[in-house]
Amino acid sequence: MSLKLLVIVYVVILLLVIRQAMARPGGEWSSSAYGCNNADSKKIEICQRCAKQTKSPIVYPMCCNEEDEVHFWCYRYTTYGKVA
Repeated sequence: MSLKLLVIVYVVILLLVIRQAMARPGGEWSSSAYGCNNADSKKIEICQRCAKQTKSPIVYPMCCNEEDEVHFWCYRYTTYGKVA
């Protein structure tokens, strides 16, 4: 194989790989699922405090969407030592 053909093959492969790689996440966290749209202010505050304290990007949407009882866990986590 000539050097020119080899370079062309590498460039094509590189372009195909770059096209498949995504800089942003896919649609698994859509904007409607990411926010607390139908929640009261107390729930939103608990979810925001929990996300800030845990420094986890998945806590807020899971807390808002009631996944795996995360909201209850967040309530206990954020009020640890404060509630009798």
